Amino acid sequence: MISVSISDTIKASCEMVAALYADYQNWDKIFPLIKKVHLVEQREEKTILAIDHVEGRFPNVLRKISGDTFELWEVKQKYSGIFLNKFESVSQGTKYTVRAEIRLNGFYRLLELFAGGLVRTKIQRYLIEPLKFAAEAN
Repeated sequence: MISVSISDTIKASCEMVAALYADYQNWDKIFPLIKKVHLVEQREEKTILAIDHVEGRFPNVLRKISGDTFELWEVKQKYSGIFLNKFESVSQGTKYTVRAEIRLNGFYRLLELFAGGLVRTKIQRYLIEPLKFAAEAN
């Protein structure tokens, strides 16, 4: 299991950044690897989605833990993961923290001991930076 935590500051209000993240219908406009989002089922406690990524369609489950914290469970060909997304008000705007627990699948599991830096880089590039750009552009 790979466990990483990464934070960045976004120059926008916590409420706005959290709302932007929660708006899964616009993820394809924010996150570069997402082509389209399909709502599979809406339950009180969670939203079940099918996400068309560059490498295919995969299930995701989005769950609001509190007003400023969201859990995203994701399965892809190479891994499955849980991403805890926390938004905190700070003087410069919003501190956005992603805590990820990633389990590599199949052959890739052999790389878990060495993949923490790569996972951290990909979270920064494909999750934090696009959300930061979208929030600061508003």
